[in-house]
Amino acid sequence: PSAEKAAARKAWTVKQLAEHYISEHLPQLRESSRNGYLQHLTNYIIPALGRQTVVNVTRADVLWMFRDVQKQARKMDAEKVIRTGMTAANRVLATASSMFSEAIAQGLRMDNPCMSVKRNPEVKRERYMDANETASLLTACDQSSSTNAANLIRILVLTGARRGETLLARWEEFDLNAAV
Repeated sequence: PSAEKAAARKAWTVKQLAEHYISEHLPQLRESSRNGYLQHLTNYIIPALGRQTVVNVTRADVLWMFRDVQKQARKMDAEKVIRTGMTAANRVLATASSMFSEAIAQGLRMDNPCMSVKRNPEVKRERYMDANETASLLTACDQSSSTNAANLIRILVLTGARRGETLLARWEEFDLNAAV
């Protein structure tokens, strides 16, 4: 019995796993992703699950945390905020899932309790600049001291291409005579 108690004392808590995840996994991410993950961990995951041992976290525990994130948004009246809260719950769940995948990789548990939690439906957002915003952006490009950045922004505005695709494009992919 004392060996079992000693093993239980050595078992990682979710807070310890989160600290490991922050130090080992987050530095590899872009700054915006790193900030989002850190916010999810500190504001939701650690307060909800931090004291539990990693092995003992159940799907019900994760589902409770997931629904709690949604409830926090429902306290506000605007429908937009509720949708944002439901999306935030999805993001928190994705962060927790990634963290528990790290627990599997570390041999701390055999399964991911987040995998069977059904995510909220999300409304795809599309936003287009109006004529005034486009004119302001192109005027700023004309006044910019960075010709390369200004030209890139013009290409993005005029073609609707993605930034990453445009930055990685090769000259062979452009037909300047046909304007394609």
